[in-house]
Amino acid sequence: SEMLGLIQDMDHFHEWVHGALKASVIKKISETEQACYYVNKVPILKNRDGVIVQSVSQDPDSLVVSVTLSSQPKLVKRKPQFARITHLAGVWQLRPLGNKQVELTYQLHLDPGGMIPDQIVNFMLKATPYNTLVNLGKQLKRKRYANLQVPHIQEP
Repeated sequence: SEMLGLIQDMDHFHEWVHGALKASVIKKISETEQACYYVNKVPILKNRDGVIVQSVSQDPDSLVVSVTLSSQPKLVKRKPQFARITHLAGVWQLRPLGNKQVELTYQLHLDPGGMIPDQIVNFMLKATPYNTLVNLGKQLKRKRYANLQVPHIQEP
């Protein structure tokens, strides 16, 4: 639940997602879904913004938790100072291993929009996932996530 709580905590998203400048929940759709607006920094170029819906589900047998990410660009009016990310699909998968250990799988496919030089794309492809996961580990050590319980998630 601690890791799920962190992934859904948009108030602190910019503290661990590499390149994120800000994020906020714009609509709580249900107990398991929320729509979020975010802004990411892109070196040298126009920053990107986007809108995603996070949907949480749990397999009742394996207790694997999945947070599915889907782009919903029309939920927020475009802002001229940003290039809008119109396609994003991904998943965070949390597989309990026992003894408060979790195997994390993170997959993300997106089109950052606009023309981006290959050098910047290649840098971002390496730096973003690595730094995000390193930062995620550091954030999990913060007291705000210690012993966090998520009501609709069954613990192993």
